[in-house]
Amino acid sequence: MRDQPFKDPNCINNEKSYTNIVPRGYLRFCETRNPRSTQNLTALVLGNSHCLAVGPIINQDKRFSTVVRVSGDTCHFPSRAKREFCNDMITMDFEILEKLKPDIVFLFFAYVGKMIETPKTKITAKDPRFLYLNNTIAKMSKYTKAIIINDIDIRFPYSVTKVFLRRKRKGLETDSLKETGTIEKVSKEPEIRRCLDLLLQYCPICVIVRPRDAFCSNGICDPIDRKYNLPMFRDSGHVQGLGRRHYKPFIDKAISQALDIIGNSSHTDEH
Repeated sequence: MRDQPFKDPNCINNEKSYTNIVPRGYLRFCETRNPRSTQNLTALVLGNSHCLAVGPIINQDKRFSTVVRVSGDTCHFPSRAKREFCNDMITMDFEILEKLKPDIVFLFFAYVGKMIETPKTKITAKDPRFLYLNNTIAKMSKYTKAIIINDIDIRFPYSVTKVFLRRKRKGLETDSLKETGTIEKVSKEPEIRRCLDLLLQYCPICVIVRPRDAFCSNGICDPIDRKYNLPMFRDSGHVQGLGRRHYKPFIDKAISQALDIIGNSSHTDEH
């Protein structure tokens, strides 16, 4: 175990950043500030390694004056208490949330589906699987104006960049890298989606952003940017530079929806 922090290279315009190596994972913190922010908004970005991959989109958004990012690699959400450092991350999340009271909270976890065990019955509002998620979101909603949550992440059955480079080196085509139904636990998708749709009924300040919208069309998911013929994922599921460019418009749209929620809430409070 290594306790001393070091600079996080993914923390854009480092104001404060450190990474603590802990058993079986990394606990990371990043804070950035933009004195030229156009809307002076604050954001708290929470998640695991997928939060780390997507986070720079938020850090570079000029609408935010302060962005704080906390991530724990391999951690599920909500935490199932199987990893001590994940519990530490959740505790840190809420401590920062209560202090910062950000305008928007982002939840970027790859393992949304992990909260749902093999479903035997249709998820309802009384289902413990749903209540566990809903209660956590309800607790968060006390300290923020809007929450953006990612839907099921895309996961390819191979390391995208490695396979791409190997095929290019051998002079092989890359069209075959397109995949059908490349999401984690495809069989669970209807239940997970039903759970998130149900969450929206109980969380009026929540917005869902779907990675699949950025990388998939007609059920086919493509990890390659066809304009530049370069990979958008560094491995089986983490986006990199070009992938963030493709994902950004959809996150921007989710932020706009969140700002509409905040605006409508402000008008309601005035009356």
